[in-house]
Amino acid sequence: IKRILYRLCFSASCDLSETEVKNVFTIRHGWREDTLLMLSARRNPPLKVIDAMLKKCHECIAIVDTALYDWIPVIYAIAYGASHEVIVAMIPDENDCQNLLPLKEFNFLENFDVYNRTPLHWTVFYGASVETVIALRKKTFSEALNKKDDLNKRPFEMAINEGTSMEVVEALLPDGLDFATVEMNIIRSIIHKKVNYDSYLHSSKADVSVIHKNFIDTPISKGPKGGVDEFKDNDVVAWQENEHQAKELQDDEDEFADMKRYDVSSKIIPYLAKQLQKKQHLQDIMVAKSCQTIPIAFLMMDFYSCLLLILSFRSSITYYLTPEFIPTESTPWLIVLASTILYMTFRELCQMYVGGISWFLDLWNLFDVTTIAIVAWCIVKMATSNIDDSFTAITVVAAAMVWFNALAFLRSTFLRFSIFVSGLMTIIQDLVPFLIVSLVLLVGFGEMYNIDSLASGECRNPTNDNGMFFCTFGDSLFSTYALFVGGIEMADLASTTIMKVISIAFGFFVAVILLNVVIAIVSNSWDSVAEEGKEVFWNYRLLFLNDIKNYEEVFSCVDGGDIQCVEGLTGFMDSCLDRICKLLWVRSEYWGNFDSVLDRVISSKYGGLSWQYRYDSKQETNPVKKLFLTTKAALLVIIVGMSACIWFLVGLVTCGILWPKSMRRVIFGNAALVDSTEMENLHNYVVHVADDVKWIRNAKEEEERLLHPFPLIRSRSRVGTIQESATE
Repeated sequence: IKRILYRLCFSASCDLSETEVKNVFTIRHGWREDTLLMLSARRNPPLKVIDAMLKKCHECIAIVDTALYDWIPVIYAIAYGASHEVIVAMIPDENDCQNLLPLKEFNFLENFDVYNRTPLHWTVFYGASVETVIALRKKTFSEALNKKDDLNKRPFEMAINEGTSMEVVEALLPDGLDFATVEMNIIRSIIHKKVNYDSYLHSSKADVSVIHKNFIDTPISKGPKGGVDEFKDNDVVAWQENEHQAKELQDDEDEFADMKRYDVSSKIIPYLAKQLQKKQHLQDIMVAKSCQTIPIAFLMMDFYSCLLLILSFRSSITYYLTPEFIPTESTPWLIVLASTILYMTFRELCQMYVGGISWFLDLWNLFDVTTIAIVAWCIVKMATSNIDDSFTAITVVAAAMVWFNALAFLRSTFLRFSIFVSGLMTIIQDLVPFLIVSLVLLVGFGEMYNIDSLASGECRNPTNDNGMFFCTFGDSLFSTYALFVGGIEMADLASTTIMKVISIAFGFFVAVILLNVVIAIVSNSWDSVAEEGKEVFWNYRLLFLNDIKNYEEVFSCVDGGDIQCVEGLTGFMDSCLDRICKLLWVRSEYWGNFDSVLDRVISSKYGGLSWQYRYDSKQETNPVKKLFLTTKAALLVIIVGMSACIWFLVGLVTCGILWPKSMRRVIFGNAALVDSTEMENLHNYVVHVADDVKWIRNAKEEEERLLHPFPLIRSRSRVGTIQESATE
């Protein structure tokens, strides 16, 4: 094949006519009936080879292989991982579709092959780059984006199922589909359980007319198994028409989520985590689900297991290592430790089932498994009273891993801890070259100190303490490390001329160069860890909620993440507190938007209690009324504070199950949210507008002061200002 290609395409001495050359390019080879272009496409060819072949015989771009495949050459290039430039060069354009006979009879770019897939489906299946997907989409009509394969999936749905990047999903969206809506429905498909639509219609919460009116503008269509198939994404109008009702369904959206469900691969979760760190509306969906009863209960059980692991491990090890230990007796803490390890094993098995192969690629998961194995080994040793020298060494390692397990829990539960821990991990990775260089310098200086001490005879003088530090290579290396971390004292290391030179060089390299280098590395690494920490947090939170979804499907008493009887009780408590808050509020109506009374009372933002009190007290001139406002605000703080303390204690005892939704949002919802890019830009814009308004107010006051002696001009100026303001 190579000889034919070079002779046909690059040899100037070839005497074949153009027709004969084209005939050679159209010869079929093998059982696939491949042409030379197809054979080349399967071997990742250089672009210049493909350009030369197409220049000699452009018609071969439309030749189809055997009926077993119905593939044109560009599909072979996609399937065998050719470069983006080669694939683009082999895509037929509009003129090819009109002039080349095979494409005129059957457009292989937009119609199905024997697998009921279009080339767009194959770009997803074989993991083509987003640039290739975009280039292929530009060469096809929009109808190809809506074609479904034998698994009833359109190209973008196949991309969701295969776990490709969100950029590929966005590039494959049919016209009229909103990418933001698709993102929300992908997340809902991951974190919400699937409910049966027919059973939901007969439930007390079903109101199909409300859902149809506020969310969907197309008729309901049932899927093949009695569930809801899909509604058109571009017809979701709830966020504009009925914000309050949309907020309620966002908080309790298991039914709404199942109206828009995709078959999502867990491989897409890292790509979603990148989107979550930037977009507030996606974070709101995650927080609403995270603050439901079942996720909070499992978070609290994970917290208690982490706490019990630390306490029971310490108590058990302390008991078995004390001199008063009696081999025939045991401690109750050992039973607690064993129960905690069993719970952690159960959680890891569930995460392994949900995560699949990606679970094994996460080093933190392997670290958790190692922790469980080492602690379990310690439990066996303690249960059999086999306390030997190896037991002490292993318990030291296990103690370190137990505390790192607590650090991992904080990293996956609270966003700011995730940023901090991810920063430490990034700094350690960036310091690897520095640590290697430092190790080489330490070994070198340690050997120099050791040689000088042996040669000077200080090691033969037992009264010389300074020289005895470097008499063996191990002692010399340890002493050099102590000088590295604790600083060098020149007076103590200047017994010989050579030692003075070594100490001067050591101080220069360590104190002047290495320490400044490590400061620069740490500073540079810390500046880039915030986004990575957010991505890690949302990745863990998606995996956690996907894991919780499996538990929810087991229990019939769980309704969309909430336990029905518990939600009724906590909802009643929230409503009682809301009535008290309205009665004692500093004014007759609420300002601003808050998720709950507790958020409104503790917030200092616009509409919060502190802001509202400061604003109304400044406006009020009557001292009696101002005292009345102060009294109501104080009573409200006391009542809400006492209620929050009682709820908090009750929730701690019940693993967060009896926490009202408002308290769950305060504890775990606010822990997950930070200012996103959208909210931060909006905040900066509002501050900028407020500064402009303040400047205009000051300018107006200055104008009034200057024009005070001239009433006629002042009245005209006021009229002009009013007209300008109305126009603005």
